[in-house]
Amino acid sequence: MTLTGFKPKTYDEWLLAIQTELLKAENLGPDADLSTGSYVETFAESLARQLAESDLTKQDLYDSRFVLLAEGVQLDRLASNVGISRNAAAYATTKLLIKGVAGYVIDAETMFSNNQDRYYLTEEEVTIGLDGTATVKVDAEETGEEYNCDANTITDQVTYVEEITDVTNPTAAGGGADMETDYSLRRRVLMTQNAIKSPTPNGITTALFEVVGVRSVRHIVNSNPPQVTGDPAYTTHLYVLGGDEQQVAQTISDNVALGITLTGDKKYDIPLDNGDVNHVAFSVGSTQQIYMSISVDLGDIGEMTTDEVIQDIRDSIQAWMDEFNMGDKLKYTQLFGVIYDVESVSNITNLEWGTSENDLKRADIQLDNFAIGDTSDDEIEVTING
Repeated sequence: MTLTGFKPKTYDEWLLAIQTELLKAENLGPDADLSTGSYVETFAESLARQLAESDLTKQDLYDSRFVLLAEGVQLDRLASNVGISRNAAAYATTKLLIKGVAGYVIDAETMFSNNQDRYYLTEEEVTIGLDGTATVKVDAEETGEEYNCDANTITDQVTYVEEITDVTNPTAAGGGADMETDYSLRRRVLMTQNAIKSPTPNGITTALFEVVGVRSVRHIVNSNPPQVTGDPAYTTHLYVLGGDEQQVAQTISDNVALGITLTGDKKYDIPLDNGDVNHVAFSVGSTQQIYMSISVDLGDIGEMTTDEVIQDIRDSIQAWMDEFNMGDKLKYTQLFGVIYDVESVSNITNLEWGTSENDLKRADIQLDNFAIGDTSDDEIEVTING
């Protein structure tokens, strides 16, 4: 232990300490044979390895007490102290509008797919009506964020039948989510420590981030004239990206203060226990795709491969971008530090980025008012020099 926390000893430090003590030992003394391969040296090396591994375990145990350092189950336990649990993986859902022969029965678990070969199953049996249409709710075949898709993209029958002539999803499929990562859970724990669920802007944001799949929230209070063009004066406009819209509306209803007038293009009537209805409105945020071209020199990469270093660079950038909110400015110079944080990167020789793949620049990126920056491995081109 030091004044700044627990600092584990390395293998070399332990080996030197053991060798020093052996040379002091009464039965061995300064003439002890510490040459490579000798019995005494082999014993010292074995003990040093075990002590170094023990120190790493102690460091994990020490780190598990702190939200910023804890991982896995340890982080789950710290989260439970503030009433938070890790969000489980969830299925994307939407409704399909199916056209075809009147009277044709579509079985439960009939499969349809989108233009990315993701499969969606009907929840129940439905019969095409006399008007030649039927509406049915579908769930993604598997959990995961990748099953969220835009409106009018689920258009294919997996098993073709002539009685169905057309199928589409008038609204986007949403609510799909992967198991919450340590990074995301840690951010929610820290947010809750700053603001518990309440009618305040920070409290509502905290509550919305507990909805599975929610990635970003922006809270706008309009004065006169309103900050958002087209909004009525003295209204509150919430922009929410991700999550099931019905659950988002319910969460807003549960936490918004009385007397607040909400506005937005998504409108829901949420029943209250006293029989009244709470009129909830909000809007869905958007994403801006960020493209990057990066060239780096590498130092000693040890046992890692260049592909692993490239993946570390991409992962580091994506984690950094998750920290930004809608309408933020992405600072060009900050990105250098994110890349240099990756072990083995010794020099950055080129760094360009932008919202268009064909127009990359060396400048800050101002996100749209109600959009977050989004990127993926495919959009981050990394070149290793030499």
